[in-house]
Amino acid sequence: MSALVPRRPMTSAEVDLTRALTRCHFPVASFSKRFARGLRYQAEAPEPMITENQAACLRRQVAIYRRQIPAASIPAECRYLLSASAAERLSSRAIAPVPPPAPLEPLPLFDTEIE
Repeated sequence: MSALVPRRPMTSAEVDLTRALTRCHFPVASFSKRFARGLRYQAEAPEPMITENQAACLRRQVAIYRRQIPAASIPAECRYLLSASAAERLSSRAIAPVPPPAPLEPLPLFDTEIE
């Protein structure tokens, strides 16, 4: 079994960012659309909770869709997400791709000799 991911209460800025993100137009069946909808339901809960990975992904998504989000709906402490340089920095912090596995050696056709 895996351990539960620790959640923390959402800040008011994160709730505002979530509301702003859900007003964007997303590609059909995209991760961004599913993420924004899922986070919206979490933000509407009586005690909204979020993980650190979700918070980081929220900031990346807001930076990606920054042109569709009116600046007035972004809290003052999060206005840096609206700059193009922030979008580049956040995307460069993405997890590095996993290196490909080493090539496998060919298997012998027969493991015993035929008489």
